[in-house]
Amino acid sequence: IWNLVVPLTIIGIIGSIIGANILIRVNEGILSKIIGIVLLLLLPLIFLRKNVGIVRVAISKTRRMFSHFWYFLVEIWSAFFPPGSGFLGMFVMTKGYGLTILQQKGTKRIPGLIAGISASVIFFMAGLIDFKIGFVLIFGSLIGSHFGSHVAIKKGDDWVKSLMVLMIVI
Repeated sequence: IWNLVVPLTIIGIIGSIIGANILIRVNEGILSKIIGIVLLLLLPLIFLRKNVGIVRVAISKTRRMFSHFWYFLVEIWSAFFPPGSGFLGMFVMTKGYGLTILQQKGTKRIPGLIAGISASVIFFMAGLIDFKIGFVLIFGSLIGSHFGSHVAIKKGDDWVKSLMVLMIVI
């Protein structure tokens, strides 16, 4: 969904810079408790609306603007505490932008890459990057993303949604 890529990239850059700076200054223990609560609160919203993330829905300009705001908050969160941010982003993009799960996954790739680079620059400047581990994680992410994308496309939105719900519950 190319018309979302540029605004999401801009929002993602700004959000990731703010979030990375928050991470440098905030207690991680508090963040982990907050994300657990947020995920458990959002989980019923996925169960209650069976077609969320499965069927694409047209949205209004007003809803799109509100979704940009919520996406901005998710990008801030993602930069300072990645666990759970994938689910939060999926929630905003499926519920807010009306995308299917696979559409949101594809649409998010370019903005996510650029936002990740933006946050990494902040972490680099703060001396927080372990390059040995980082390169191993990049390699693992590339392999996992390649295989995971193929499985997700083959199995479809419904299967991915069920798997995400299971992972959140676990």
